[in-house]
Amino acid sequence: MLTEMARRTVRNFGIRMDEFHNDSTTITLSGDYEDADGTDKRGKTSLKVTYGHNKDHRPD
Repeated sequence: MLTEMARRTVRNFGIRMDEFHNDSTTITLSGDYEDADGTDKRGKTSLKVTYGHNKDHRPD
């Protein structure tokens, strides 16, 4: 969804892509996601929330 929003923003506002960076590889969640177990919900697979290490701002 984030990538689609970024793509539409680029198109609608005429943003030059050589000056735009979109990292859609990291998803950060906060809050209560009891149903986020990777099973089908309303015909689509839900996210499977797991615990791990945030890779934002990592040194590599």
